[in-house]
Amino acid sequence: MILKVLALDKKVDISSVILQLGILQSVTLEKSARKIFEQYRREMPYSADEINHPSVVAMCVYFASKLENVKIAKKTILSISNLNNTQWNTMEK
Repeated sequence: MILKVLALDKKVDISSVILQLGILQSVTLEKSARKIFEQYRREMPYSADEINHPSVVAMCVYFASKLENVKIAKKTILSISNLNNTQWNTMEK
């Protein structure tokens, strides 16, 4: 119930993250992010709930934006991921 009140129970997907970032030309970015996401799913020991956590999805979009040379607002991606700066920096490494 607390998660619902805080809106933390919402499912986040790659398309919605890209839309929240305000990126309009997102076809190649979305393809890259999906490839990264699939690689995470195959290689990392995440459960079904963990792999769909906003932090994992946001990180995939972040890395795809780096590969595709698309600038994104770090403040916005941090808020989407539900992570603080320290947690984000740890995952980024």
